[in-house]
Amino acid sequence: MKVKGKYFSLLVAAGFAALLYDPFPTLAAVAPSLGAAASYTVLGTNSTPIAGTVTCTTSTINGKVGTTFTSITNTGPCVITGTIDAPVGGPVVAAFNTAYSNLDSQNPCDTIQSGTLAGVTLPPGVHCFTAGAALTGLLTLNGPSTGIWVFKIGTSGTGGLAGTSFQVVMAGGGQACNVYWRTAQAAAMTDSNFIGTILAGTAITLTRGNYVGRALATTNVTVTDVQPMTFAGAGCSTGATTFSTQASPGVVLGAAISDTATLSGGVTPTGAITWNLYGPNNGFCTGAAIFTSFLPISGNGIYVSGSFTPVLAGTYRWIANYSGDVNNAPIATACNDANETMVVSNGGAVTTVLTTQASPGVALGAAIFDTATLSGGAAPTGTITFNLYGPNDATCTGAAIFTSAVPVSGNGAYPSASFTPTTAGTYRWIANYSGDANNVGTANACNAVNENVVIAAIIPTLSEWAMIMMAALLVLFGVAGIRRHAM
Repeated sequence: MKVKGKYFSLLVAAGFAALLYDPFPTLAAVAPSLGAAASYTVLGTNSTPIAGTVTCTTSTINGKVGTTFTSITNTGPCVITGTIDAPVGGPVVAAFNTAYSNLDSQNPCDTIQSGTLAGVTLPPGVHCFTAGAALTGLLTLNGPSTGIWVFKIGTSGTGGLAGTSFQVVMAGGGQACNVYWRTAQAAAMTDSNFIGTILAGTAITLTRGNYVGRALATTNVTVTDVQPMTFAGAGCSTGATTFSTQASPGVVLGAAISDTATLSGGVTPTGAITWNLYGPNNGFCTGAAIFTSFLPISGNGIYVSGSFTPVLAGTYRWIANYSGDVNNAPIATACNDANETMVVSNGGAVTTVLTTQASPGVALGAAIFDTATLSGGAAPTGTITFNLYGPNDATCTGAAIFTSAVPVSGNGAYPSASFTPTTAGTYRWIANYSGDANNVGTANACNAVNENVVIAAIIPTLSEWAMIMMAALLVLFGVAGIRRHAM
């Protein structure tokens, strides 16, 4: 069969394209050489002539800390497992500057990004933000163990990184040691589960959350309530190390819970495992962890966190991270990983007691209020609602003339807002607690003890001069009357 000329040309073109097609194209991203700066988890360099400082508050930093200042500020309790170099030498600063310039010059951009990156999956490559980046939600980095991710944020010295409840996870074998974030200005991460090495054009501020990587700043680094900040490893793992976790089964309120991590395949692993617990009902593991457990390790094996006893029912979530060491890359897990969520049931809510006391009776025109005292609750939350009936609604069957709702935070006394009656009579309060997952609400009714208030009518009174004038008038009227009878 003879093929027409134009179809033959198409077939030839398609065949040529097939020869050129590469299912694994080479992308622009290249890992920078960090040189003398590579061994630091946290590094504050300098913007000449001002030294870069490091401030650590209530945090754990697994790795070495360096600063061009003469010391770090440890407001404690701050645990640093590595050495502290203060001040670091010129070669460290030079290595940082070289690495920063390397990332800054990597072109072309494989993608141009904007928005929050929530729900986005990115392959290895150079991913650029032409302006600052405000990130939140879940970002997945999917690629092989050799893949390199470079994020360039901002240009010409303008544009920083701001992450809030931002979570980065690796997929497809990708490794934290191959992720780099270069920002033209400052980087500020809050309540985030973050992966990668940050090289910031100015300062870095990390507040709460989990960070696997490095924080290397041109000026200052501030780490607050971070559990932990973990070094991304001197080199990438060969992929042999595995890390699995298993939360303890669900329990009834009052029993302890824990998490178990199993490390295997490592090359004589050292370092530490850090567990963070979130809840109850913190679906994205944002904010501060309610419990942290830190355990040094020695070799492959099974490691169990410390135990924690919840005081509230609900769903709890563990995040366990392995710090890594010179032979083994760190391993980070994420919120809602398999086997890391557990339910604490209330096993029957606690019966609370609500006593009430209305303010004393007053004259018409004065304000009244009610006070409810909650006791016996298990860290109660919810609301106390006060309804006022009257005047003279003896069964509280009419509509409430006034309502006040007060939020509850623990056992204690809660006063209602005040109300000023405009009619005399008897007023009746009804106050009830809503209850919550751990505490039973109340069902108080009309005419409860101490809940009735009598409002008295105002009886007009005369001043002293008014009494004298009235008496004089009575005398005049009396005299006038006598004269009429005498005529």
